[in-house]
Amino acid sequence: MQDKIQKARELVAEGRFKKALSIVKKINQKSQLTSFESLELEARCLYQEGNYQLALLKTEAALKLADSAEKRYSCLENMASVHQQLGNRHAAIECIKEVLNATQALERAQLRFGLISLAAEVKDYNTIECYAPALSNVEEYTTDATLYLAEAAINDKNIDKACSYLDKVTVDICTQIRQSIKQQQIVNTLNGYHHIHAFKKESDLLENLRDRFQHEKWFNAVEMRLRDVGARDNSSINVEYKKGNISQEKSAIKPGVIGNDINIVNAVTKLRSELEKNGAFFHRDLRFVVEGNDISVQMATASNITEKCMGVPLTCMPLVDDYQFSLDDDGKLIVETKKQMLNPQAKKLMQLLVNMYNACDKLANWREYFTLFSLAGFKPLFDKLISARSDSAIYLQYYADKKELISGYAVIKTFVGSRIFTLAQHELRKIGVKSSKGDEAVFIPIIELFNHRMGVSGFVKDAKNLDLVTYSQPGDEGREIFVQYNLDDPLITLLVYGFVDLSASWVYTVPIIIQTRSGLNMRIDNLCSSSPVEDVPNHLMGFSAYYPPKVIRHGKSVYVSKLVLPGKEHHSSLRMIITEVLKQIDIEGIYTNSDTMTAELNHIETMILGLNRQYWQELQNMVNEYVSKYSNFSLKTADVLLQLCDTYIKHIARYEAQSGRLLKQ
Repeated sequence: MQDKIQKARELVAEGRFKKALSIVKKINQKSQLTSFESLELEARCLYQEGNYQLALLKTEAALKLADSAEKRYSCLENMASVHQQLGNRHAAIECIKEVLNATQALERAQLRFGLISLAAEVKDYNTIECYAPALSNVEEYTTDATLYLAEAAINDKNIDKACSYLDKVTVDICTQIRQSIKQQQIVNTLNGYHHIHAFKKESDLLENLRDRFQHEKWFNAVEMRLRDVGARDNSSINVEYKKGNISQEKSAIKPGVIGNDINIVNAVTKLRSELEKNGAFFHRDLRFVVEGNDISVQMATASNITEKCMGVPLTCMPLVDDYQFSLDDDGKLIVETKKQMLNPQAKKLMQLLVNMYNACDKLANWREYFTLFSLAGFKPLFDKLISARSDSAIYLQYYADKKELISGYAVIKTFVGSRIFTLAQHELRKIGVKSSKGDEAVFIPIIELFNHRMGVSGFVKDAKNLDLVTYSQPGDEGREIFVQYNLDDPLITLLVYGFVDLSASWVYTVPIIIQTRSGLNMRIDNLCSSSPVEDVPNHLMGFSAYYPPKVIRHGKSVYVSKLVLPGKEHHSSLRMIITEVLKQIDIEGIYTNSDTMTAELNHIETMILGLNRQYWQELQNMVNEYVSKYSNFSLKTADVLLQLCDTYIKHIARYEAQSGRLLKQ
């Protein structure tokens, strides 16, 4: 056996991991031959082959056989690497901590730096504060470690400490003591000063760097933002530049559009200006911040109250059906108006909105990261996921065998679908739009830039002023403002927006077919349409949103268009609605007997919960199988899908616990 292990080691040294893997697999298949060395080698080969999930399992098995501190530390470091590949950064952090806690402070400086870098990614500032100081005298890592400590101090709102760390790096930058300082470290220092509003220090450092870096893109971006905010120190001293003077401003942070990409800044500025010409309202302290291709909406001043921060007239909202969309060869969006437009007033705004999308490369990013597109080439999993929706046929058209084969139609259709808002016919009439369809889908220019957060207010229609309004949350200056998108089932938010939203306290059942105790075949769908209020029985008015608009019986077949698994506040609604459904289809009169009704109710409830749990566990198992089986399967997508499954499984368990019933799993 030792000869085989040695041969596997030699193959690994030569980079022939697949061949080495075939050798150690055979060894480990025989439990009496399994050893730390064979498991550790198999894990290393699996890692190099991209099978990270299985590599983790083998490393954990090797750890159990480690008979020395050195072997244990080696396993823990390997586990940290695998966890990083799987996206389990918190687990990786804990593995590295265990190693460092048993070694001398500077013995593993590279590993320590890896730890604080991971901690910064997940905003684990306690770990940074604990482990970064030991690197302050290690030439290779001292600058980044100090910047991480500054970030931790900023998070802790310890401005003096943050400033002290930033000042230390600034001295090194200006004196050029450390020749190894990189431009990104300089930018991080400038950003740190900007974050704590130390604009005088930021501008002084920038001025010191002018001769060396004035032609760099980041230098111009920092200079632009300083001019925009009116940089000054606490004594309100003006900051002089070679190219002009920054005037004093009453507020430390100035509203407007700022950022590090001039094309995006210009696109947002033009869109905002055109909206203002058309009657849009923007709070005086509102600002749009461009970072890379992302745009956030912030308030420049602190406030302890909720305020109206933006209002866009409904007349400014382009109707989706007024336009035809296509993609050019570079993946940019092209828009053309149709001959007969219902809202021609919004034509210019539509073009400006498209210009903003293209400046941000929105369509390219959407093609790359939208969850359904990330399942390209994984048809069985794609089919399994969408089978949880009754309208699965809609999503079938978005599948492709390879990501590069995803059609422009699919990209446009899903992208537009994630950004539209619906106006009812009576609202359209008020703004002079005559639609034969009833409701119309519209774009909501600039107001769509608000990022989503659960639990805050959503978009509000102002019926009096015919505006779509958003409100700020109280907080510090420079805080980002969020809105809550449509409150909906988590799967629907994933299929529409690309993320799992946990705001709703309820979930739809998956489409299922069950047989009642009385011998009926009952098909339960999850269509999103709501029942007209007049069709909802009076005693169920409080659950009207959950009530199925269609309950149909033909012979021994029953169709129910939707059922909802409620949250705690409406826990009784499911049984009450099932009871009403049974009464509607009871042409034989068998459910007039209370015992028969109760037995049937319990049976149907049990079947609904059991089949829903079965579906989500099957999907969960399938995702885990794909992670282990396919090295090219996106771990980010896997995390999203596993979060989705976990959400539904836990929701079902909570419902059962609240019912005081434990169903067979």
